[in-house]
Parts: sequence; C-alpha cells; structure tokens
Amino acid sequence: MRIAVAASVAVAAAAVGAAAALQARRDQAPLPSARPPVPAAVPSAAVRRGPFHAPSEAPIEAAPPVASSVTAEKPTRPRRLVSRIDPFAGELDLLQRAHAAYTRRDFSTALTLVSEHARRFPKGNLAEQREALRVRSLAGAGRGDDAHRAAAGFAHRFPRSVLFSRIEDSAESPVP
Repeated sequence: MRIAVAASVAVAAAAVGAAAALQARRDQAPLPSARPPVPAAVPSAAVRRGPFHAPSEAPIEAAPPVASSVTAEKPTRPRRLVSRIDPFAGELDLLQRAHAAYTRRDFSTALTLVSEHARRFPKGNLAEQREALRVRSLAGAGRGDDAHRAAAGFAHRFPRSVLFSRIEDSAESPVP
C-alpha cells in the first residue's frame, strides 16, 4: 500500500518538475524584438528651399513629431495573475505533508491536512489521492465506520481507481 502511495506521489512530483522545466524554458525564450522607432522630423536647417521660394527671415520649423504606437521599449509579456503551476504545487505540498503525518501515525494531523486540501482544492488534480489518504487515515485513527463510509464514497466517485483495492483493504483493517 505504501508503495502505491509513494508511486503516486513520485508521479505527481515528476509532473511538477516537468511543468517547472517547461515554465523555465518559456521564461528564458527571447522576446520578439521591437520594430525600430520612426525617425523624428527633419530639422529646419536641412529643409531645402526650391528656386521659386524666397528665403524668409524666420526659419521654417520642422513639423511636430507624429505620435507613434511603436516605442523603443521592449514589449512586456502580460503577467498571469495565477501561474498554472502554483495551484498544483500547493496541492502537492499539502498532500505530501498529510502523507508524512500519516507515515508518522499522526492520523489527526493527516486528517486535518486532508480536510484543508478538500477545502482549498475541491476539484484538484490530486483529489483521488486525497480521498484515498482520508480513508487510510480514518482507518488508522480507529474510526472504522467513518473509514467504511469514506471508502464507499471513494468507490462511487472513483470507480476505476487503481487505488481502490488498497483503500478497501485499509478500511477493513485498522492500521495498514
């Protein structure tokens, strides 16, 4: 049973590492270069006068520069309000702490962390692992009736789970 949970945590950790590597690659990608700025208006001394124009005493001023949408600054990438990796990393951290409490046989802390995970990430990517840990922690705490109800809820919610047989076993025995 511990091997299955360790394997699922390892798979989740590998997914986090791959996502972090992908994000790092995206962050290091060069930004597209900005177009060169539009040249400013020609100064008045360089304006040529044609043969039919008499020189005037006042110098001809250059036209004011035209406002351009092109700037010399690098365009900035819009910042995402919430990174896609942050919720998963938070989910994984919380479940890893819950699993560590479970392995220390601190079932009340494990159940508290599992409940916090359910509150913060009700439809999270690791909900199946969370509910499996809930059943095992309830069984470990000696709450057999609650463990049986949680196992039935797990079977209903995740009928094709690879964790189901282990959940069923832990609901039957008090401590796996």
